[in-house]
Amino acid sequence: MGFTIYQEALAILPKCTAFLSLIGSIFIIQDVIRQKTRSVSHRIMLGLSLFDCVASFVNILSTWPTPANLSESVFLASGTTLTCTVQGFFNELGNITAPIYTASLSLRYLLFVAYEWKERDFKKYELVFHAVPIIIGSTMAILGLPLQLYNNAGYLCWYAPAPKNCSEFGTCSRGELMGLFRWLHYGIVWSAIAFVTISMILLYMSVRKQERSSQLLGSDQNRMSRSVAAQAFLYVFALYITWLFTTITRVYSTVFKRTNKTTLMLMATFFPLQGFWNAFIYYRPRWIQKRNERIRYREFVRNDNINIIGYQS
Repeated sequence: MGFTIYQEALAILPKCTAFLSLIGSIFIIQDVIRQKTRSVSHRIMLGLSLFDCVASFVNILSTWPTPANLSESVFLASGTTLTCTVQGFFNELGNITAPIYTASLSLRYLLFVAYEWKERDFKKYELVFHAVPIIIGSTMAILGLPLQLYNNAGYLCWYAPAPKNCSEFGTCSRGELMGLFRWLHYGIVWSAIAFVTISMILLYMSVRKQERSSQLLGSDQNRMSRSVAAQAFLYVFALYITWLFTTITRVYSTVFKRTNKTTLMLMATFFPLQGFWNAFIYYRPRWIQKRNERIRYREFVRNDNINIIGYQS
């Protein structure tokens, strides 16, 4: 059977974007490991990146673990029910744990800036920053196993009914509770995203208040708050761009019992990129610092040359 360009792109595109995400997460992991002194923030970022790696690897596999008996309708499907179940398990584990870890990271920033927590304060509660995302993610992933929720769900194995479209006729042999678990999944994810959004708003407001109280306002009045706001916006943006099309696609298919091809393709493009966005945000302050150092160096050299010319004349 011949496949359309859409079906082939749906299977291949996530492999490319997920590879970028995997590389980004690996860069963060190796950078954290190389740090001589690792803070709680570093360790939270390490946990986040490890689960991003899990999610990225799942997306790289794409349709390969899908049972081969669906190969006539799913491009590159060459797995079994077992491989599909394994992919679905790690798909849920990686993709629900990562946004909750981001919420832990945003809480750490808020407590540090707005409430002036010290490193010793964070160490007292560090276990909570890791335990909450890992426990929630592991619980959701494990529950899907005995309930047989992991089946082909487009280009990945996840919460889905089997056989396809069986929900309309009540003839499902697997995944009967997939609708309930999808709503629960996205309720948790968007609660984490809302938490991050509110935390970043409070963080920015705190920075602005600190600027006013320390009389930093003037010709350069908004430099500090703009820098913090930009970093905060990027973290929120990374979550929204990762989860927006995914949520629309899954909610649409759950409610209308069919898949929207456009949103599914957008999901396949942006959903696997979470590690890539995180790496960009993680390294961004260093790039800015190095750029500013080069600018200051060029200005120094230029001014020094002007002074030499003036002295010689």
